[in-house]
Amino acid sequence: MKTDFAETLSSLRHERGISQKKAAKDLQISQALLSHYENGVREPKFEFIHKACLYYGVSADYILGRLKTDAITVSCGSPYMMDMVNDVSQLVDDAEKLSDEAVAAVSAYVKSVIAGVEHAMEEPNHPANFEETANQQQLLAELYKALRKNN
Repeated sequence: MKTDFAETLSSLRHERGISQKKAAKDLQISQALLSHYENGVREPKFEFIHKACLYYGVSADYILGRLKTDAITVSCGSPYMMDMVNDVSQLVDDAEKLSDEAVAAVSAYVKSVIAGVEHAMEEPNHPANFEETANQQQLLAELYKALRKNN
């Protein structure tokens, strides 16, 4: 039974010109399982939905069929990117109060945000790179750790 999720998942892949084999590999699942998701044969767990949202740069509401247009694409104007830019701006404003470790963590995070913005500007319809996303999450965790030590 085709669901909104199944149709949206399949459409996102086709719109971006990605083969099912490549998408399955990138999403770290078998091609057969991706086919089942796209055809509505099986329903995914939350973990897969989260990965698919990051991969295709869309919101969970969109991929689940709750919105017909996606207002939260990963682009330089998206709310996600704007939140990162605002966070970085606040960190830069507070930089003189930070330890060397915290300043290094801020610098690494800022560089990752800039790389993400550049990637989104160069290829706005290309799926997010999992390595970059994972790296940015790790840098953010290190930043929070350094900031907690700083306080």
